[in-house]
Amino acid sequence: TVKFGVTATDGVKRVEDTFTQIHEYLRAFSGKTDLLKNGKIKLGDYVDLAGLKVTGTGSGGEINETTNTPIDGGAHGYLLRIMVVGINSFNPQANGRTNYAGGVTPAIPHIVMQFQNIPGKRMINITATAYEGSAMQTYLTGNFTDGLKLAGVPMSDGTIIWGPTREITNTAQNGTDPITDTLWLPTEWEMFNENFESNGTYEKLANQAYLEYYTDPLTRIKYGKGGGTGAEYWEASPYRVSAAGCCNVDGNGIATFGGLAASIGFAPAFCVK
Repeated sequence: TVKFGVTATDGVKRVEDTFTQIHEYLRAFSGKTDLLKNGKIKLGDYVDLAGLKVTGTGSGGEINETTNTPIDGGAHGYLLRIMVVGINSFNPQANGRTNYAGGVTPAIPHIVMQFQNIPGKRMINITATAYEGSAMQTYLTGNFTDGLKLAGVPMSDGTIIWGPTREITNTAQNGTDPITDTLWLPTEWEMFNENFESNGTYEKLANQAYLEYYTDPLTRIKYGKGGGTGAEYWEASPYRVSAAGCCNVDGNGIATFGGLAASIGFAPAFCVK
């Protein structure tokens, strides 16, 4: 795709050009509310990659897709579709949440994009640690980021792709780790706008954004390459009861959790400014 909502098949250069055009469009807005008032970029708009190749590791994650596979004939989207799930989500007091301090100051026009479906599977980690320092974090900021670059997403261009400050409960569950990665897994609050299985003492309204595309379980269902039924996928939030588990979204779009050694789906996200 080279424009939101339009499928194209002419490769990496057109993907690069699309993100440059999105960036230039966002730069035209001087105020934090202008982008929302304009309304030309909407939740659910998307960019389709022509392919994606990512080197795996000992805990999974190898991806070698030469085409963008339709899920259930396109009824559930496409495997390599990256869609808009948030607009100005990391600005202070975004989405009317007056207690949210924000992941960026001063506020800037931006969109949050996340894979519509599940491009691959892997473990969070093969040891009992949470997201910070995990094999998943290393994989996303290394192997997967490199794959996105080859697919045309300008991950190394800090003027286009950026990492807001995000807070994730630490392994000891006595505080939070600030994460500023440019490619990341959302927390439970970001996916649900509330706490279910995560640690509500440390991941809370004041330090958690909300990706406003996800309004109900149906919107949170994501599919693997085979389609059929929804599949589980990881979040970054550690499970509140044990650092040996992380929160995830189940195949019905409901909050749940799993052990860190489980190999389930993942759907990375990033911001464009």
